[in-house]
Amino acid sequence: MHLQRLLFRQQQSLSLEIKNYCIEKIFMKTDDLNKKKKLRLLVDRKEIAWFPVVDASVCNGCGDCEIFCKPGVFTPGKQEGVQRPKMTVSNPDNCIVLCTRCQPRCTAGAITLPRPEDFERFVEYVA
Repeated sequence: MHLQRLLFRQQQSLSLEIKNYCIEKIFMKTDDLNKKKKLRLLVDRKEIAWFPVVDASVCNGCGDCEIFCKPGVFTPGKQEGVQRPKMTVSNPDNCIVLCTRCQPRCTAGAITLPRPEDFERFVEYVA
């Protein structure tokens, strides 16, 4: 009986190791697919209307977008009362064309972006 339990535990442990290995390999392949592609703009950046829009009625003023966005697209708006200021898009031309990283970061769901398909014509992918 003791030997059966020991064998069963070893079998479970091995099964778990195999599952973890497979999951790790799947994520590695997914990471390879998601490697950053370098973009080259085909027109002047100011001619491309790619930037986020913040819905002030939904924004909770947490500021995660400002912290997360390295190019500095977002800043807090005007303080109204005791609530945190709503975030605004103060530097839209700083937004990297086809970047969508801020949208899923917004916990309130206040950030919307244009459809990427509409802007593919402005960029060229380079190796």
